Order: sequence, then structure tokens, then C-alpha cells
Amino acid sequence: MNLPKKHLPKYYISLIAIIFILAAIPFTVFSVFQTRPSTPQAATCFDLNGDGIVDQKDIDLVVEHFGFVKGDSTYDPRYDFDGSGNINTLDIGIIISHTGETCPPTASFSASKTSINKGQSVTLSWSTTRASSVSITNIGSVSKSGSKVVSPSSTKTYKLTASGPGGTKNKSITISVSTPGTTSTTTTTFPPPKDSNSVTLLTLSLNQVKQLGGQLKLSISISGTKFSKGVTITKNTKKIDLKIPEGKVKKNKTYSLVIKGAKLLTKKVKFKASDFKKTVKIGDLFLGDINSNNIVNQEDLNIYLNNLFSIDVDANFDEVVNSLDYSIILTNIGKK
Repeated sequence: MNLPKKHLPKYYISLIAIIFILAAIPFTVFSVFQTRPSTPQAATCFDLNGDGIVDQKDIDLVVEHFGFVKGDSTYDPRYDFDGSGNINTLDIGIIISHTGETCPPTASFSASKTSINKGQSVTLSWSTTRASSVSITNIGSVSKSGSKVVSPSSTKTYKLTASGPGGTKNKSITISVSTPGTTSTTTTTFPPPKDSNSVTLLTLSLNQVKQLGGQLKLSISISGTKFSKGVTITKNTKKIDLKIPEGKVKKNKTYSLVIKGAKLLTKKVKFKASDFKKTVKIGDLFLGDINSNNIVNQEDLNIYLNNLFSIDVDANFDEVVNSLDYSIILTNIGKK
């Protein structure tokens, strides 16, 4: 047999080790083979190199670690199958006895969020082992591990399939997509109040909050009254209709409308209505007040830079902390 010299040491080590096993402990090897699992999938997977099948490559890995004992820097418990603390002929016999077995793939599959508004994006992440091919429905073939940003236009289920010599592993994630609306109530059929002096409907007209990536919860109150209401808006919300109980707000009297929200500069707008319904122009809402002190300044930037891995500095509520949040703070800096 003519072998390249560079392969001689490894080859002879493997050959000598196997001969030694067969010659020195025949009953041990025979016993190992006798106890081999009857099913092709053993309870413990002996596929050491992660290709899904136990073969000569895995045997060679054990042979390469032959003689290493627990406590040595070179000792690796993955090759000490019997847990004796010594990688020896018995371990080589064990791996030989499992030659030809296949091991099922493993897979993990996750999403940065599972509920979004139409137009938003979500990041899918996955990792697999013992897979020769991986695919995701609605995406196609993908690498064995990785991530991808998707923007489904409607609720969609993504199914990951990892296939290998040992079978197939499936994982699924459903991303729920909703169409953003407003908190508006139809005003055309809203009847006048019995108290002719009451204002019972306020329509808030907003400029689009283009920077907003997710949903923003607002607290809306009217000064001098006990009226307060919580609403949720998205970047597409342009109108909010508020029903006001009779007697709370009087016609021809001036009030201040106060809008508050996390990481949002408080907005105050004065209004006076001569009818039971009134449209109040709110204008712009400004994000970026990370510490909620009603001014966007260097302090907010410092908090962001010192907490880059914390969702607490997510300025636009898209559940991701990235350069967009920094840009929002920088754009609105100085506003108060």
C-alpha cells in the first residue's frame, strides 16, 4: 500500500489501535457490538463531526484523541464515551460499533417579533446541526445557520425544514400582520348632547409620525377636567376621535389638550369649541426623549450610547435597537 508520507502517522495510529482492540479485548468489542441499538437512531448520537452519519471520519477523531486523560489540556469528554476519564480502546470500540448509524438534524428557529403592523419588518434567525440542506417556505434554500429580514404583507407562517442523513426536522413560526387603523369613531352619526352647552366630541388631527416603527401608547387629558383617555397610534394614524362625557367640556371656554407618551415630548394644544364637536390640530409629535424629561438633548444620546443592547433605548418602538434610534434622537435634539 502506497500512502503519502504525511498520512502515515494517522493511518498507522488508526490501524494499530484497531488491531490492538481486536487482539487484546475481543470480548469487550464483541460485547459492544452485541449491545448496539436495534434502531438506526441511537439514544446517544455518535456523530462527532456533525455530518449526520457515524463513519470513518468519526472513528479517526476518537483515534486522534487516544490516550488523553482527564485533567490534560488535550482531554475532551466528547470522545470519552464510557466516562472513565481516559480515552482508550474501549471508546474506539464503542464508536466502531455505531458505524453506519445516522443522527437526526437539530434546528432552532426564532423571530424578533411575531406580531407586526403591515409595512413593518421582522428578523428571522435559525441554526441547525447535522443538516445537509435547509429551506424556509416563502424564502427558499438558506444557509445552515443565519438570519433574514422579511416584511410579510399579511399573516404568514414560515416553516423551516432541515434535512440530513438522519431525517428531517421542522420548525414553524407564524408572523401576525395587522393593518394599522386609527382609534377613530364615526362622527357623522354621533348625535348632539342633551346638554346643549357641552362639547362631546373632539377630533384630533395629527401629522404622520414617520419615525414611529411600532405602536405608541398615548395618554390624552384635558386640563381643568377629569377627562383622561389612553389610545394607541401607529405611524399611519392621522386622526383620533375622542368621546367626551356631557358636562366635562363647555362650549366657548378655552381648554388645554395634553398628550403624553413614553420617550415622547409632551404636547399641549389650546382649543375652544362653539359646537358640540371640535377638530383640534395637533401637528407633529416628537420622539427621542429617552429619559422623559421633556427635552431631547445630549443626555438622551448618552443614555442611548451606554445602553446599546437594552430595549429601553428603542426610540421608535420597533422592538429593535439600532442606528435609526440614534438618528431620531439626533434629529430631534434641542426640541422641548
